[in-house]
Amino acid sequence: MTLKPRQERILRAVVEEYIASGSPVGSRYLSIACDFGVASSTIRNDLSELEEGGLLAHPHTSAGRVPTDAGYRHYVDAVVREQREHHERLVPAGESDRAKAELDEALRETADALSRVTEMLAVVSTPSFSSATIRHIEVLLLQSRLVMVVVITSSGGVGKRIFRFEQPLDEDSSSSLASI
Repeated sequence: MTLKPRQERILRAVVEEYIASGSPVGSRYLSIACDFGVASSTIRNDLSELEEGGLLAHPHTSAGRVPTDAGYRHYVDAVVREQREHHERLVPAGESDRAKAELDEALRETADALSRVTEMLAVVSTPSFSSATIRHIEVLLLQSRLVMVVVITSSGGVGKRIFRFEQPLDEDSSSSLASI
């Protein structure tokens, strides 16, 4: 689904507010808290389109919207894309590629080793310069043997990683992974 710029901003606001509060996000809140420059009825229409596109869900009639797995995935992909574009503007091409590849490989090996030793899911991340803390972890069951873990830090950093399992998982199994 291709989103209009305002829909991108609304989706981002819903995801971030839902992560922060854990409560469904309504159009009235968005019109007051975020400066979209449109009426709450216009925001409701955009929320409805995002819901029809499978990016948001409406838990019940009087509630606001919550992100779906597809909504989280769209959000994470957009944030990662923005960070990559920002990094490419700041760092000349090729200058940090080797160091980044070495760090990525070291982190991957660390997570794999930790996972093997504990026989559990392991997530390893690097601290930012501001010593960010993990604000939220989301475990998304993509397929019966494929799980995506999304980590959002207090500094706004977002990381994601795909894990493959030998045995199929169900929704309950993936939910229990999130509470570890």
